[in-house]
Amino acid sequence: MLSIRVVRLDSRPMTEDTITRLNAAVAARPYRRRSDAYRWLRANHRAVRELLDQEPSWHVIAREMTASGITGATGGSLSGRGVRRIWERVCRDLATAEAGRGEIPARALPSRFAAGWHPPIAPTEKPPLQPSQNWPPAHSSGGTQAASTESTTADPGVDPVEAELSGLRERLRTGR
Repeated sequence: MLSIRVVRLDSRPMTEDTITRLNAAVAARPYRRRSDAYRWLRANHRAVRELLDQEPSWHVIAREMTASGITGATGGSLSGRGVRRIWERVCRDLATAEAGRGEIPARALPSRFAAGWHPPIAPTEKPPLQPSQNWPPAHSSGGTQAASTESTTADPGVDPVEAELSGLRERLRTGR
């Protein structure tokens, strides 16, 4: 049979002594979600940077750190590739922390638009088309002036394209 145990939380506020002990525990193990190797490399950043100026092998550094009792996140020995990646993370974190000092933090932009905001809509009305001054086109290839005025003074009820085609047909038929 399954039994449920009810635990009541004490509603009393923490004492100064408890807060002091918690602060000491946190200070004793900073970066608690990081491995021992991360904490050691971060604490000894300057010395390691000077050592890296001599270009040692990451495998040698990993072997010496493991021999000193420094372990990875799982508690195992360190590899050269792992130490190099941890070092890159330490350098990135320190650069981020350094960049954040003295600057005003950027204003966080809203993740959503305001409730009543809508994008501006382009007008859908098109302006009325104006008749072109050059329609129908004037022909300069053998046509006479009278022929071109004929096509421009065509009947308003007749399609201008059709009128132009009939004029071309007439010219082809007569050979003018």
